[in-house]
Amino acid sequence: MKASIIRIGEHQKGALAVKSTGAVIVKSLMTRFIREDEGQDVIEYALLAAFLVVVVATIISTVGTDLVTIYNNVKAQTAAAAS
Repeated sequence: MKASIIRIGEHQKGALAVKSTGAVIVKSLMTRFIREDEGQDVIEYALLAAFLVVVVATIISTVGTDLVTIYNNVKAQTAAAAS
């Protein structure tokens, strides 16, 4: 899209105030971006999913460490009983 110059009005000193249509488009897009809230649901679900991944990873690592300890104790007791 080409940015053309449009006449907005005159300054107090008589000079023309010009504004490119590109700037007008950017301003309208920013205004629409700030007012819209449709994308918030996606962001909230992404944050929830990330939180769940962290919680599940923490639980799995804790349970994994506990299982290794249990298996090592069973191995040691089995070895002691076999001797």
